[in-house]
Amino acid sequence: MVSIVMIEDHTLMREGLKALLHSRPDVKVVGEASEGKQGLKLVERHKPDLVLLDLILPGLHGLEVLRRVRKYSKVLAVSMRSDEAFVAEAFVNGVAGYVIKEDSFDELIDALHAVLKGQRFMSRKLDQRRINRVTERLGTDATSTEHLTNREHEVLQMAAEGLTSSHIGNVLSISPRTVEMHRANLMRKLGLRSQADLVRFAIRNRIVAA
Repeated sequence: MVSIVMIEDHTLMREGLKALLHSRPDVKVVGEASEGKQGLKLVERHKPDLVLLDLILPGLHGLEVLRRVRKYSKVLAVSMRSDEAFVAEAFVNGVAGYVIKEDSFDELIDALHAVLKGQRFMSRKLDQRRINRVTERLGTDATSTEHLTNREHEVLQMAAEGLTSSHIGNVLSISPRTVEMHRANLMRKLGLRSQADLVRFAIRNRIVAA
């Protein structure tokens, strides 16, 4: 039995996909979430075989969710985005398979089986050759956030959105001084020197929207 957590903000899409998956005796949806932080908690709790992840989510960005959940489960992206740079960035950040919402349910099942076997899967509607080239370039140039702690990830996102240390401290229930410590640590780890560098990094890595 394959256990799945779905993270998808559109209710109709989530409910429809869940109904289709429930028709299969070899699949069990053990949790569903409409936003990233809730989805993270479900993945940490259930540690499913597979996460079906929409990469455009409210709140915590889908790529950030991907970077955090991939240590627990294989991740199959189910997205409206088909532009090469975005798809390539998803693979650089650890997605195992990528289907687009125009694909059929049969193709989703093919992707599911391939990913669970340890194979990479890409929608047949995508130009695999071109995306592979972009992926190789991004893999060479990208600065990874894997070595940041969960708290540093949270501070990075909120700082990039322009929140002050006091505001971030209130949201996270920590002191402004502790926020500054996390900020200094993440800046050092990522090789950033200024707020402008931090914002550019967050936009480039899809942590916040441009």
